[in-house]
Amino acid sequence: MPRRPLELQSLKWPFVGLAVLLAFSSLWAVYDEVVPRRPWKNFQREFFQLEEAHLKADRERAQKRLEAPETKQQLEAARAEFKAATEAISGNPEQRREYEAVLKAEEAARVKEDEAKLYLGFDKSDQDAVYYKLREARHENQAAEEARLQKEFDGWQRKIDEKTRLYNEAIVAHKAATQKRLAFIQRRDAAQAKIEATEKPIRLRRSIRARTSGTRSSPARSVTSSTVRPAIKESGALGS
Repeated sequence: MPRRPLELQSLKWPFVGLAVLLAFSSLWAVYDEVVPRRPWKNFQREFFQLEEAHLKADRERAQKRLEAPETKQQLEAARAEFKAATEAISGNPEQRREYEAVLKAEEAARVKEDEAKLYLGFDKSDQDAVYYKLREARHENQAAEEARLQKEFDGWQRKIDEKTRLYNEAIVAHKAATQKRLAFIQRRDAAQAKIEATEKPIRLRRSIRARTSGTRSSPARSVTSSTVRPAIKESGALGS
């Protein structure tokens, strides 16, 4: 039987076969990439389930400790102290009366310190002028003028000593007034720190759980030693 010319032969079925083979190859490549080559996904899923159960148990234990009568009483007392301390600083005028008085006292002490420093500087400048003239009198061997200037110099020194004492007292008074103002802030911060220390376990477990949920929802992240160990370490520290 004579062969048909090549340009008249149909290549439809070979191309169909190749297309089907290519489709099956693509499906197999996707399956092989997603399932057999990524066994860590199952480990990841199991790890997140175990971690979530562990954190949930820790959270329930911390919640029980937080709801204990003694802890609850301490927390309520700390909240009441924080509220009172905050109102003493930024409450209504009646509540801020003592704090405003402290602020005014601090400002007055600061002004007094600045004035004492300024007047002390003035006297030192005047004494320097007298000292310059005293040196000139000594250099020119003017005994009478030297004695007069020495007496004037000693008078300025007594004034400087007195104003130095006043300046040091003003510094101490300013520091004391500042400490009184800081006592209000320290009282508020101490109460807030006590509240945070009591509620910290609950907030920490919530943040870890949210971070874990975010990681679980990300398909591109795998469970490696760098991601597993910190979570286990944190969970262990919280449990202790």
